Amino acid sequence: MAILATLATISSRLIFASVDVYRQSVQRAQVHARASLAMERVTGELRAVVLASFTPDITSASSVAISFNASTGASRSIAYDAATQTLSITTSQTGSQPLVTGCTDFTLAYFDKDNAPTAVLANIRRIGVTIRAAEGSVVEQLVSKVYLRAAMSGSGAS
Repeated sequence: MAILATLATISSRLIFASVDVYRQSVQRAQVHARASLAMERVTGELRAVVLASFTPDITSASSVAISFNASTGASRSIAYDAATQTLSITTSQTGSQPLVTGCTDFTLAYFDKDNAPTAVLANIRRIGVTIRAAEGSVVEQLVSKVYLRAAMSGSGAS
Protein backbone atom coordinates (compact mmCIF):
# COMPACT_ATOMS: atom_id res chain seq x y z
CA MET A 1 0.00 0.00 0.00
CA ALA A 2 2.85 2.39 0.83
CA ILE A 3 4.44 1.67 -2.55
CA LEU A 4 1.19 2.51 -4.33
CA ALA A 5 0.86 5.77 -2.38
CA THR A 6 4.45 6.72 -3.25
CA LEU A 7 3.89 5.99 -6.95
CA ALA A 8 0.67 8.04 -6.94
CA THR A 9 2.44 10.98 -5.28
CA ILE A 10 5.31 10.93 -7.77
CA SER A 11 3.05 10.57 -10.81
CA SER A 12 0.72 13.36 -9.66
CA ARG A 13 3.69 15.71 -9.24
CA LEU A 14 4.86 14.87 -12.77
CA ILE A 15 1.40 15.51 -14.18
CA PHE A 16 1.04 18.84 -12.37
CA ALA A 17 4.53 19.91 -13.52
CA SER A 18 3.65 19.00 -17.12
CA VAL A 19 0.41 20.97 -16.99
CA ASP A 20 2.25 23.99 -15.57
CA VAL A 21 4.88 23.87 -18.34
CA TYR A 22 2.13 23.59 -20.94
CA ARG A 23 0.26 26.57 -19.46
CA GLN A 24 3.44 28.70 -19.50
CA SER A 25 4.20 27.77 -23.11
CA VAL A 26 0.68 28.69 -24.22
CA GLN A 27 0.95 32.01 -22.38
CA ARG A 28 4.36 32.71 -23.98
CA ALA A 29 2.96 31.90 -27.43
CA GLN A 30 0.04 34.30 -26.90
CA VAL A 31 2.31 37.13 -25.70
CA HIS A 32 4.71 36.55 -28.59
CA ALA A 33 1.87 36.51 -31.13
CA ARG A 34 0.52 39.84 -29.82
CA ALA A 35 3.97 41.46 -29.83
CA SER A 36 4.78 40.06 -33.29
CA LEU A 37 1.54 41.37 -34.76
CA ALA A 38 2.23 44.82 -33.30
CA MET A 39 5.82 44.79 -34.59
CA GLU A 40 4.66 43.76 -38.05
CA ARG A 41 2.11 46.57 -38.15
CA VAL A 42 4.54 49.21 -36.80
CA THR A 43 7.31 48.30 -39.25
CA GLY A 44 4.84 48.23 -42.14
CA GLU A 45 3.53 51.67 -41.22
CA LEU A 46 7.04 53.11 -40.90
CA ARG A 47 7.98 51.79 -44.33
CA ALA A 48 5.13 53.90 -45.73
CA VAL A 49 6.81 57.19 -44.73
CA VAL A 50 6.96 59.36 -47.85
CA LEU A 51 9.79 61.58 -49.02
CA ALA A 52 9.35 65.30 -49.42
CA SER A 53 12.31 66.83 -51.29
CA PHE A 54 14.51 63.80 -50.53
CA THR A 55 13.85 63.89 -46.78
CA PRO A 56 11.37 61.72 -44.85
CA ASP A 57 8.05 63.46 -44.21
CA ILE A 58 8.23 62.94 -40.44
CA THR A 59 6.44 65.69 -38.52
CA SER A 60 7.50 64.71 -34.97
CA ALA A 61 9.55 62.00 -33.33
CA SER A 62 10.32 60.99 -29.75
CA SER A 63 11.43 57.83 -28.01
CA VAL A 64 7.81 56.67 -27.60
CA ALA A 65 5.95 58.29 -30.51
CA ILE A 66 6.31 59.26 -34.16
CA SER A 67 4.05 61.22 -36.52
CA PHE A 68 4.47 61.19 -40.29
CA ASN A 69 2.73 61.42 -43.63
CA ALA A 70 2.26 58.06 -45.34
CA SER A 71 2.31 57.12 -49.00
CA THR A 72 -1.50 56.82 -48.85
CA GLY A 73 -1.71 60.57 -48.21
CA ALA A 74 -2.96 60.08 -44.66
CA SER A 75 -1.16 61.44 -41.64
CA ARG A 76 -0.27 58.76 -39.09
CA SER A 77 0.94 58.61 -35.52
CA ILE A 78 2.29 55.65 -33.58
CA ALA A 79 2.38 56.20 -29.83
CA TYR A 80 2.87 54.32 -26.59
CA ASP A 81 0.90 55.12 -23.44
CA ALA A 82 2.79 53.75 -20.42
CA ALA A 83 -0.15 54.36 -18.07
CA THR A 84 -2.43 51.97 -19.97
CA GLN A 85 0.42 49.87 -21.43
CA THR A 86 -1.11 50.32 -24.87
CA LEU A 87 0.63 50.83 -28.20
CA SER A 88 -1.72 52.51 -30.67
CA ILE A 89 -1.80 53.96 -34.15
CA THR A 90 -3.81 56.99 -35.16
CA THR A 91 -4.60 57.84 -38.77
CA SER A 92 -6.39 60.81 -40.22
CA GLN A 93 -8.80 58.37 -41.91
CA THR A 94 -9.69 55.85 -39.19
CA GLY A 95 -8.82 57.52 -35.89
CA SER A 96 -7.04 55.76 -33.03
CA GLN A 97 -6.70 51.96 -32.92
CA PRO A 98 -4.85 49.94 -30.27
CA LEU A 99 -2.15 47.69 -31.71
CA VAL A 100 -1.31 45.79 -28.55
CA THR A 101 -2.23 45.94 -24.88
CA GLY A 102 0.01 44.58 -22.16
CA CYS A 103 2.95 46.30 -23.83
CA THR A 104 5.34 47.05 -20.97
CA ASP A 105 7.80 49.02 -23.09
CA PHE A 106 8.00 50.61 -26.53
CA THR A 107 11.05 52.49 -27.73
CA LEU A 108 11.97 54.20 -30.97
CA ALA A 109 15.54 55.19 -31.87
CA TYR A 110 16.45 57.27 -34.92
CA PHE A 111 19.59 56.98 -37.07
CA ASP A 112 21.05 58.96 -39.97
CA LYS A 113 22.63 57.70 -43.22
CA ASP A 114 25.89 56.92 -41.37
CA ASN A 115 23.96 54.88 -38.77
CA ALA A 116 24.65 57.46 -36.06
CA PRO A 117 21.86 58.48 -33.65
CA THR A 118 20.09 61.64 -34.77
CA ALA A 119 17.41 63.97 -33.46
CA VAL A 120 17.13 65.90 -36.74
CA LEU A 121 13.92 64.79 -38.45
CA ALA A 122 15.22 65.47 -41.97
CA ASN A 123 18.25 63.21 -41.37
CA ILE A 124 16.35 60.10 -40.25
CA ARG A 125 17.10 57.13 -42.51
CA ARG A 126 16.61 54.18 -40.13
CA ILE A 127 14.36 53.65 -37.13
CA GLY A 128 15.03 51.13 -34.38
CA VAL A 129 11.89 49.67 -32.82
CA THR A 130 11.72 47.76 -29.52
CA ILE A 131 8.49 46.24 -28.23
CA ARG A 132 8.30 44.42 -24.90
CA ALA A 133 5.05 42.68 -23.99
CA ALA A 134 4.25 40.78 -20.81
CA GLU A 135 1.56 38.69 -19.24
CA GLY A 136 2.05 37.20 -15.82
CA SER A 137 5.64 36.03 -15.55
CA VAL A 138 6.09 35.80 -19.33
CA VAL A 139 7.99 38.66 -21.01
CA GLU A 140 8.74 38.85 -24.74
CA GLN A 141 10.96 41.51 -26.30
CA LEU A 142 11.13 42.09 -30.05
CA VAL A 143 13.67 44.38 -31.72
CA SER A 144 13.65 45.48 -35.35
CA LYS A 145 15.33 47.98 -37.66
CA VAL A 146 13.25 49.78 -40.25
CA TYR A 147 15.02 51.32 -43.19
CA LEU A 148 12.84 54.00 -44.72
CA ARG A 149 12.42 52.59 -48.24
CA ALA A 150 12.46 55.88 -50.09
CA ALA A 151 15.50 57.12 -48.15
CA MET A 152 17.74 54.05 -48.55
CA SER A 153 21.11 54.23 -50.24
CA GLY A 154 20.73 54.09 -54.02
CA SER A 155 17.28 55.68 -54.02
CA GLY A 156 18.63 59.05 -55.02
CA ALA A 157 18.39 60.44 -51.51
CA SER A 158 21.39 60.89 -49.30
